[in-house]
Amino acid sequence: MTRNSKHVKAAIQAYKKGYRVRDGKLYNPEGKELNPYLNPKGTGYYQFSIRWNTGGRGFPSRHTVFVHHLIAYQKYGKKAFAAGMQIRHLDNNSINNSYSNISIGSASDNSMDRPPEDRYAHAVRAATDRRLFTDAEVDEIRRLHADGWTYSKLMEEFGISSKGTMSHIIHHDYKTIKE
Repeated sequence: MTRNSKHVKAAIQAYKKGYRVRDGKLYNPEGKELNPYLNPKGTGYYQFSIRWNTGGRGFPSRHTVFVHHLIAYQKYGKKAFAAGMQIRHLDNNSINNSYSNISIGSASDNSMDRPPEDRYAHAVRAATDRRLFTDAEVDEIRRLHADGWTYSKLMEEFGISSKGTMSHIIHHDYKTIKE
């Protein structure tokens, strides 16, 4: 997840104001338990808002704070927001904000927190979005090759410029649906 710098600043400001998360529950500076709400944009993260004057003239404005950002800052300080660092929900449950469930790590670490079947489904979706050929076209290329079409003829017919790509389509797991 790429964190927006305004959300990072808001988490740090919330901490400075005295907001804390203990045992997965959010508390205001007076120690009163608050009820964060799920982000209405569908991200699946709990959030709350604070007011503070960002240095401009006028009244304090409202700023969104993600609960997991506040916990990460509590645990790791500014290291939680370092370049390349991601805030992780170790059990892959974005609403479980228990202290022990929040960690930081690389994008790879964050990906590995997901169950293997979720990682596979995500990879298939990503690969499908980048693929040039549908499963039906792959089937057609393989059928024509089995019927004796040469790489050159197939490459011309399907607009493929590389023999390596042609070989990969014919001999490797290029399809989205496993046979």
